Amino acid sequence: MTQHSDILITIVGLGPGEAGMLTRDAWEALTGASVIYLRTQRHPAVAGLPAGVPIQICDDIYEDTADLSAVYPL
Repeated sequence: MTQHSDILITIVGLGPGEAGMLTRDAWEALTGASVIYLRTQRHPAVAGLPAGVPIQICDDIYEDTADLSAVYPL
């Protein structure tokens, strides 16, 4: 029998600029994450994200796909 643990996904907007512009709640969610998944690395806040939290970047999914409907199927 396979056991599944509960998984919590929190979606956090990085805001309009550098990491210093993040809300306190956003910063706490990011520092408490086991992994941060980024839609894109091309955002000014990325350089200031919490050290020590692994980051997975998804730029390749969008760059290698000619049609966004393949990324976001309806």
